[in-house]
Amino acid sequence: MIGGGMTKDIVSKLMALLSEPVDTECKVVYLLAEVRKLLERDDPNHNMGSLWMYCHWALHVDLESPKTTEGFLERVDRWVTNTVAYLTPMGTWSFREEYNLFKDFVYLNTFRHQLRVFLAAYKLPTTLCSDDDWWHRFIQEYGGVIEDGTLAAVGKKSTLQAVEKVTFEKSGNLTAEHHVPFVIQWTIQLKDGRTLKTSVETVPEGSGNMTAHHLEIINNSFVPPR
Repeated sequence: MIGGGMTKDIVSKLMALLSEPVDTECKVVYLLAEVRKLLERDDPNHNMGSLWMYCHWALHVDLESPKTTEGFLERVDRWVTNTVAYLTPMGTWSFREEYNLFKDFVYLNTFRHQLRVFLAAYKLPTTLCSDDDWWHRFIQEYGGVIEDGTLAAVGKKSTLQAVEKVTFEKSGNLTAEHHVPFVIQWTIQLKDGRTLKTSVETVPEGSGNMTAHHLEIINNSFVPPR
C-alpha cells in the first residue's frame, strides 16, 4: 500500500502522531486531514464510505454531497421511517440494525472499524482504534470539532425519503465514569417539518457495551393526516 514520496512522507508523520493518544482537537483535525489525502489517492471509489464522511466532517462543518453523506443518512432514514408514525417504511429494519446505528451514534463504531483497517494497510499503529480509552478520548475531541455540524444529501440523486438533515450536538456533561463525558444529541430534521431529537449516552455499568437513549418528536407545523 505504501508507495511514492508523498505517501511515505504522510505515513511517516502519522507514525509519529499515532504513537500516543490523539487527545486534542488539533491532533484530530491533522490526523483526518492526512488520512483524507491517502484516501483521495487510494480509495477513489469511496469503498470506505464511513471513513470518508468522518474525515470530511472534521474539515467541513456542514456536508451536503450525497456521495459523502448518503450511506450514513440512508441508515438513519430507514430507522426513522420504520419508527416514526405517518411515514412509509423504507425497506426492512431489524433490532440488530438499530443496535449498530446507535453504537455509531455514540461510539462511531463503523468509523472506528474502517479507520483501523485503513491504518493497518499502511502498517501504521492501530492502538487508537483498538484501545477503548484512546478511542473514547478521541471521540471526546472529535465531538468538539464537529459540534453543531450538519449532514445532508442535497441534489436530484438523493434517495432519502424522510430525512432532510442531521445535526450533531453535545447537549450536556456527564461524570467521569462515562466513557464519553457528554450526552450526544442527534437532531434529525424531517422533510415533513417535524424534528426528532435523539439523545444518547454511555452507561458506566455497561463496560462499554450499553447505551441509553431518549427520543423526542417535535411536530412544529406538522399536521397528522386524517
